[in-house]
Amino acid sequence: MRSGVLISIVSHVIFVALALLGTFLVRSGVLTSVHAFATDPKRGIFILAFLVFVIGGSLLLYAWRAKQVGLGGKFDVVSRESLLLSNNVLLAVAAGSVLLGTLYPLIIDALGMGKLSVGPPYFNSVFVPLMVPALFLMGVGPIARWRKASLPELAVRLRWAFLASGATALILPFVLGQWKPLVALGLMLALWIVTTALLNIWERVKTTSGQLSVFQKLKAQTRSYYGMHLAHIGVAVFVLGVTIVTGYQSEQDVRMDLLVPAASVSRCPYKGLSRYWSVQIGDEAIEDIVWSYPAPIPECPKIENLLSFYNEHVDLYVDGVMQQKPVTPFSRR
Repeated sequence: MRSGVLISIVSHVIFVALALLGTFLVRSGVLTSVHAFATDPKRGIFILAFLVFVIGGSLLLYAWRAKQVGLGGKFDVVSRESLLLSNNVLLAVAAGSVLLGTLYPLIIDALGMGKLSVGPPYFNSVFVPLMVPALFLMGVGPIARWRKASLPELAVRLRWAFLASGATALILPFVLGQWKPLVALGLMLALWIVTTALLNIWERVKTTSGQLSVFQKLKAQTRSYYGMHLAHIGVAVFVLGVTIVTGYQSEQDVRMDLLVPAASVSRCPYKGLSRYWSVQIGDEAIEDIVWSYPAPIPECPKIENLLSFYNEHVDLYVDGVMQQKPVTPFSRR
């Protein structure tokens, strides 16, 4: 498994680098964020120097010891190694898409090419399609055999997990109030990860040798084995929460079907990240007329998902009397 060791080492170096890069962006003030409560340019310089030291030292150490690790043995296209490698590639590309969406506006601004905002439409259209196959492979990978696996064998071993997760995902949205295809897909992927993890544990218990009870066989497994499944189930819980919240959140008192989600996004240090909607009235398009805070900072929980309008662009009636529109800098939006 030496090739897997090399991939694991490089992955850990990259993940630590991205974590330090994110810390640098929000703590130095380069990126306005709700997490930038301790913004300090001097601290940002220290974090940047620490980032260079850690990443440079890690890559030098890796280059120095890489030959001693070796290239490892061969494995088939259908094997646990190939599935884990494919999953790592998908996760790396997904992380790269998030990094691109975060840094690209900063680069455009630094080059003096104007202001650019990247919002939920970009991340939903790029990140989600990459994560769907990654989540599916997360359930298949631990079940497949090392070096060489068989698709018919995998299909037989995984058939009940697939049927259970698929049937539950088809029925559960009706119980929640409304069937939606994306909600069913998210529920299926979350349940798929959980059921395959339980299946893998059950198969491990059955194949453990010795005259031991089920509890003793469970206790005989390594901590790293349970840690892997605990991490996978944590991802499933995350997918489940995002799916239900995104699929069934609703805004009341506003005709959301008349509004079009906009790509604009802004951050307020006192409220958090906001999203915008536009409206099309005949041939007239009014951009970013409505905004909301879907996830405000903890100090402002009551404004979550409340919708705000620019009074400069709407007809406001009080007791049947139309109010005069205020004239502000926002009137020119």
